[in-house]
Amino acid sequence: MSGAGNDFVVIDRRTAFDTFEAAVYAPVLCDRRRGIGADGVIVLKASAVTDFTMEYYNADGSTGSMCGNGGRCAAALVLGEEGGVTTSFEACGNVHSATRTAMGINLGMADPGTPRMDIDLGIRDVEIRGHFINTGSPHLVLMKDSPGFESMEIVETGRKIRHSKHFEPGGTNVDYVQVVGEGHIAVRTYERGVEDETLACGTGAVAAAVMYDILSGMQNEWGKRTVRVTPRSGESLMVNFTREAAGIRDVHLEGPAVVTFTGSFNTDRIRP
Repeated sequence: MSGAGNDFVVIDRRTAFDTFEAAVYAPVLCDRRRGIGADGVIVLKASAVTDFTMEYYNADGSTGSMCGNGGRCAAALVLGEEGGVTTSFEACGNVHSATRTAMGINLGMADPGTPRMDIDLGIRDVEIRGHFINTGSPHLVLMKDSPGFESMEIVETGRKIRHSKHFEPGGTNVDYVQVVGEGHIAVRTYERGVEDETLACGTGAVAAAVMYDILSGMQNEWGKRTVRVTPRSGESLMVNFTREAAGIRDVHLEGPAVVTFTGSFNTDRIRP
């Protein structure tokens, strides 16, 4: 499946009772030369309190954080099979609601944590200060005004920041953000676990949109916000949230989520 260019292997285990070692197989399944090829693996399981449970595994097999575009893909698959309009699921200890819209899937996200602004990274060749926020997954946001935004190199600097002592032990994702116009930003993301630039990142889109709003000079203007985010894929994501004195609330991520193909993979034949 593809969520605005963020691609995933989605495995439906809602009616299965045997053990599937997703963390073991994720690096094989996500390998773009020897496997299927994806940014991550999503496993759907049964839930006693919601329609299903979503487990997300990065391409290197690590887990423990929310994936926004992955959640939208999971919801799109379930709603497509059942013909419904709304669904809910558990992920990372939170309950998320999702709705089918003309744009694709609108996903309710957890409230982000308290931002840490103007972090001096102290990393060679990385002069700009970053702004950190956890939107279900940790993100460091760098605001860039370079005219060569689309062509600039981000993997080397992203990797340095991802492994910085400031974010030990788990590391961080890194988002490079450029203002396109009022309420519209472009984002390029280096994702931990993938260890490369991805074509889109849902929690990164939320992080970038929130930081853009905070830095736009409207700190004391509370209310509803809508920010259009254009990731590297060029497919638009919309981030909606409410800005209050107590923080950011009622966050929603909306955009395309589609099945690209279905098939089977022989896990007995290939083990890492």
